Amino acid sequence: MFTALRNSPVLNSPRSNDKKTKRGINFFVVVVVFVSILILGIFEEAFTRISCHILHWGYQKSRQDYVDVLKTADVAVSTAEHEFFGVSMLEAVQYGCYPLCPNKLVYPEIFPPEYLYSTPQQLAKQLRYFCKNPCHVRKHKVTVDWRRFCWEQLKDQFYELLSPLETKSDET
Repeated sequence: MFTALRNSPVLNSPRSNDKKTKRGINFFVVVVVFVSILILGIFEEAFTRISCHILHWGYQKSRQDYVDVLKTADVAVSTAEHEFFGVSMLEAVQYGCYPLCPNKLVYPEIFPPEYLYSTPQQLAKQLRYFCKNPCHVRKHKVTVDWRRFCWEQLKDQFYELLSPLETKSDET
């Protein structure tokens, strides 16, 4: 999860004087993952490299805390290597985030090409652009219809699919 915020007291922090800030790239990050994943080396390295940009790191204590984080985010990023459905990215879109997803797994079935990246370099370039032009993200209307995955839209299909065969043949 990536969050770009303006007018934050962190921007004026003495710790914010790193290379990215000197290049005019002001950003803040919220990483929402299961605690067990945070022990991976890549997360330790990321935490060290961007610590002055971190607003929250780790698992949210409640569903409401998770939703509150999504509501403050501008961009949600998935770097998934294993994904069956993409629920967290659809939730992010539901709460107003601009999605950036890898062009693999389930994501191309859900998200139009403008929200997909194929290489880490493409992702970094897009994030740099958003950091320098946050109004582009904030004014953009995401064209992903997350509602088509809601229970109200799908329940009849599931009932039909999961109904016993006898019930289906009795109805015809």
